[in-house]
Amino acid sequence: MKRIRLGEGATGRVAQSGEPEFIDDYPQYPGAISLAIEEGLKSIVVVPLLSRDKVYGTLNIARKESHRFTPFEKNLFTAIGQIIGGSIERAFLYSENVKRLEEQKILFAVSQEIASKLELRVILQKIMEKAIELLEGEAGEIVLWDSRKQNYAIAIVQRIPESLIGRELSSPSDGIVGEIITNKVPVLIHDYEHHSGRWRELDPYHLKAVVGVPLNVREMIIGAMVIGTSDPNKRFQQKDVDLLFSFANQAAIAIGNAKLYEDSLQKIKQLTILYEVGKTLSSTLDLDELLQKSLELLRDRFGYPLCVILLLDKEKDELYVKQVIGRDFEEVKDLRFRVGVDGIVGWVARTGEAYYAPNVSREPKYIIGLPQIKSEAAFPLKIRDQVIGVLDVESDEFMAFDEEDLKVLASLASQVSIFIENAQLFRQLKQTLKDLKQAQDQMVQAEKLRAMGEMASGVAHDFNNLLAVILGNIQLLLHQFDRLGPEEIRERLQTVEQSSKDGAETVRRIQEFSGMRKDKEFTPLSLNELITDVTNVTQPRWKEQTRKKGIQIELTQKLGKIPQILGNPAELREVLTNIIFNAVDAMPNGGEIAITTSVQAEDWVEVRIADTGIGMTEEVR
Repeated sequence: MKRIRLGEGATGRVAQSGEPEFIDDYPQYPGAISLAIEEGLKSIVVVPLLSRDKVYGTLNIARKESHRFTPFEKNLFTAIGQIIGGSIERAFLYSENVKRLEEQKILFAVSQEIASKLELRVILQKIMEKAIELLEGEAGEIVLWDSRKQNYAIAIVQRIPESLIGRELSSPSDGIVGEIITNKVPVLIHDYEHHSGRWRELDPYHLKAVVGVPLNVREMIIGAMVIGTSDPNKRFQQKDVDLLFSFANQAAIAIGNAKLYEDSLQKIKQLTILYEVGKTLSSTLDLDELLQKSLELLRDRFGYPLCVILLLDKEKDELYVKQVIGRDFEEVKDLRFRVGVDGIVGWVARTGEAYYAPNVSREPKYIIGLPQIKSEAAFPLKIRDQVIGVLDVESDEFMAFDEEDLKVLASLASQVSIFIENAQLFRQLKQTLKDLKQAQDQMVQAEKLRAMGEMASGVAHDFNNLLAVILGNIQLLLHQFDRLGPEEIRERLQTVEQSSKDGAETVRRIQEFSGMRKDKEFTPLSLNELITDVTNVTQPRWKEQTRKKGIQIELTQKLGKIPQILGNPAELREVLTNIIFNAVDAMPNGGEIAITTSVQAEDWVEVRIADTGIGMTEEVR
């Protein structure tokens, strides 16, 4: 099939002018085509297929003999051309309507599909695929506003290198994307390869035609979408621009909703990290563990490659590394940062204010650490307006921290400060308790020594009493041996034996007090019998010795009906003996000692010893 240009030959002339031509002698026609002459054509009629002043084509009728066309024939052929032109127009309109209806169906289906998604990257991928499909293109890209970087950047690509994702506009007029965003209008380019605003990174893909439209949400440009083709026969038309623009309006709404959803998720994530940090920090009061867990949460939740907590050495006015994630602690443990002098952290420690460096390569305060670090944020750790350290977070991305990130990190720094104070107070409390325990132990030891001194004095007194009993009975035996019968001698010797056993029991008690002995036996005993024994044992003191001095002391017993008790007989004898001896000492002019026993309650037995002596002085008490 041979293509005929407009104005070429009779057909081209009629198609261009819209006027019919009737040629009676074609070989003599100035614009005759040699091929038609060779075919032997003599006369030709060419009428436009016309409808409402629009030419859709031509109707050509030829004869191989010469013929002069009559007015009737001319009117007939012209009318036929108009009829055919009208039919073609209706067919075109129908086809166009069908196509537009199909496009609307596709737009609706795509809108429904992308509206059902909430994950931004999934939505962008789906939008890109459907846009290319709608325009029968080959490649495309979507550029979106990045609030963190405060710039437009490529968010998704199709059939061009993924390495372009993240590429930022170097200026508002950068490429056709910059033109679309700056002017807020669609762009249609038929010869992209030679366009002055093309991106050189796309040259290997030989894109011929490109169409791009802005992404508009509530009169705010959030980005742009561009579709391209390398097919030399594919020419995007205005209807493609209109179609992509309609699609972009739906896509922009879905993208806006997805970004809002992601922002909500980010805020939830940020609140969650604060909750988790608070929960984690409240679970321990160990300072090293507390700081380590804080930094681990930052790394795990936000992916920051380097997180450091530095504490202030007030004496040296320096910061030192207390805990770090992202570097070996051994590498940095000896680092020191002078307050107000060294690095961003030094500045923060001096001013007590947070500092954000979105691009450390342009930051004069920055001290180079890890080579991949591109941005840094530092926050003061304060206790009651006093700086105690710095939380330093570094990222391998430029402008890695947006406003919400900075707020969360500032809140985290406040939390860490509070828990550092709590940990320090806990450590001080532990030390205070330790010091108090040591002081208490020393006091107990001193009290024990004092008690042992008093016991030694008491023991000497007890031994003196026991020896007095033993000596009294032995002297009585020596002086009255001839007058005493065997039974009375046996009783006196048993008294001496019992006093010796009581002395041994006293020694045992001393050993027990000093920790030399641990045994302590309690046995069932009759308290009334024990009192009778003690009365007999002490008789030489309260009766015999006092009588020699001309003093009369009477000891009476009124022993009630009482049950047996559990106790240590030697200790009870010692207590009763000491009380009787003390009563004797308190009655230098004689008197009376009365001993009574009774049941006071179901589980209690009372022993009451009363004397008529002078009592104890305040000093003795």
